[in-house]
Amino acid sequence: MKFIRKHKKIFILSVIIFIYVSYCLTLDSEEQFKKYTEKARNSIMAHNFSNAIRYWQKAIKYKPDDYETLRSLANFLYDIDYKKAKKYFQQLIKYHGDKKIRGVAEAYYYLGKIAFEEDDKEQAISYFKKAIEADPTYGKTYASLAIFFEGEKEIEIYKKGIKNAPDEVENYIKLFLSYYNEEKYDLSTISFEELRNLIPLENATGEILSRIGNLLYGMANNIETAIVVHKKALEKDDTIARSYRDLGGIYKLKGLYEKSEEYYKAAIQYEKDIENFSGLAHLYYILGEYKKTVETLLECLKYDDIDSGNTEYIMAMAYYKLGDYKNALYWLEQYDSRDEDIIKFQKYLQRKLNQ
Repeated sequence: MKFIRKHKKIFILSVIIFIYVSYCLTLDSEEQFKKYTEKARNSIMAHNFSNAIRYWQKAIKYKPDDYETLRSLANFLYDIDYKKAKKYFQQLIKYHGDKKIRGVAEAYYYLGKIAFEEDDKEQAISYFKKAIEADPTYGKTYASLAIFFEGEKEIEIYKKGIKNAPDEVENYIKLFLSYYNEEKYDLSTISFEELRNLIPLENATGEILSRIGNLLYGMANNIETAIVVHKKALEKDDTIARSYRDLGGIYKLKGLYEKSEEYYKAAIQYEKDIENFSGLAHLYYILGEYKKTVETLLECLKYDDIDSGNTEYIMAMAYYKLGDYKNALYWLEQYDSRDEDIIKFQKYLQRKLNQ
């Protein structure tokens, strides 16, 4: 009996020690986890993303099921090395895959993208469908899923995405392109009313309408419907530079130069980039207002480089028309062209300067 009591005491003592050690280890793990997640947070604030990733990787060793840490780590890693991110997306799914929340939908979505990169079509489709099940409002998933289908099935998926996530631009754009690539739809002549029958636009944001207007103008060459769509975009959001710029270009084509100038200036007001300045400068050039052409492009240089399309050539020709051959030659040399006429013109300007 003494032997039994002795070993029973030893057993109980061992259990107590085990529980105590486990408790201490748990406390230590929790403290380590908090320490590394705090360091990761501080690294993010300091824009030191590589350190943040390193600290999250350390933190997750102490708490492998932490939802927020797994989500942050996987999302940050995806743009750097999607193969490394895959492990953490899978880990998030392992612990939280049954939850109907955005982070789970994201994990399935990115696993679908990775499967697509790895040329595993069936797995990609499966992941995208699970992403939609986890969060039907995660709009970008529909555009990724639809590319695996054709015809009415593809269109159905885009429309479902628009219905469930009306702010996601990609579904509208892909649906437009799907119609554009089908011969039975002529988007070059389609009216706004007909367009609305193809693409659900009732809940479209100003940005979405602007993107569609841009496609109608630049791709389908349907300037009349583009005008309608861009103006509706500006009714919803009057700060969209793209719509002002496109309207400036359309009115320039139509010979309505005062309207064109008005819209180009509005575009510049909201976005001071080369495309907007260049559009206005080209308008002034075709009107023969060479001084305004130069002034507009010099103003552009305060905000953006002049390295777009024929902008250097327009600047060179405006200076030439003003009789400033030195600046004309300078800008012509910036214009990277092997065209024989351009080379001849450069030589002509050099001779003029040497006289």
